[in-house]
This record gives sequence, structure tokens and C-alpha cells, in this order.
Amino acid sequence: MPLTEFELLAKEEPIAFEVLSVRSPGGRYRLVFDRYQSIREEDGEVEIGGEPDSAPILVDERLGHAHVFEFCGTPCGYDWGCWVDSVHFALGGWAQIGDQADSLRGVLGIYSLVDSTEAQYFTRAVSSVEYASYTSAWRGWVTDRYRAWKLGAAASGN
Repeated sequence: MPLTEFELLAKEEPIAFEVLSVRSPGGRYRLVFDRYQSIREEDGEVEIGGEPDSAPILVDERLGHAHVFEFCGTPCGYDWGCWVDSVHFALGGWAQIGDQADSLRGVLGIYSLVDSTEAQYFTRAVSSVEYASYTSAWRGWVTDRYRAWKLGAAASGN
């Protein structure tokens, strides 16, 4: 859909788009890990939240289009991504195994813009207790990225 028709869900979403995204080599595309995340700071504490659903977005900056190319409800989520090269990227997250809310696994998808394919890889199952250490590390990573973004925005006068 054209970016002009793309609706933001919350006032905090533009910050999350900056912090939880990466640009492709050459800058044509931006991979937003999860459009439903929000990041805000209150009394010096960084709060990461959002909707229970999860959906990454691929933005084509040159054409001015945004494409939600995956979606999942509460039993999964997208947390991280990177570009392999200008037309291949990786997107990582997690998924609940079956109906067992206490059994999760990591998921990594490798996407190709050349032929519109995806290869998926999965970790072994981990308990929700084991997964808590991953969540804690992810929150630390997002907080660090937010603080670095905030410093950069302040230095540039934005």
C-alpha cells in the first residue's frame, strides 16, 4: 500500500519504527521488525510494549510503499532483523509450540526479494522460564538501541 495510506497505530509507533528497524544496503528498503511495538520513556525508564499481535513491514522508500508481509497473533512474535545484502534479509522471532503456552522456540526466516521466497529455521523447544532470559536480553538490546537513537536525534537537532 502507498505510505500515504499507511496508518500509524499509536503516537509512540514512529519511535519504535526507528529503533526496531534496519535499512538495506543502498537504503532503498527499511525492514520494520514489528509494526505493533511501541517504545516510550517515562521518568528515565524505557517502556517497551504494544499490541499482542505481531507483523513486520517492508518499506520500499523509492516507491513509497509499505507491505505487511507476515502476521501472527498471540502465539508468536517478531523481534529482530538484518540485511544479508540489498535483496535478502533475515527476520527473527519466536513461536509457541502447539497449544503449549509454556513451550516456545526461536524462529529465523531468510527472505529473498529476488524470487519472493522464504526459508525458515527453528530452534529446539525451550520452556517459558528459559525464554524469560531471552526476553530480558532483548529488552536490554532494545533499550540500548533506543538510547543510541535518542542521542543521535538530539545531536542532529530532531
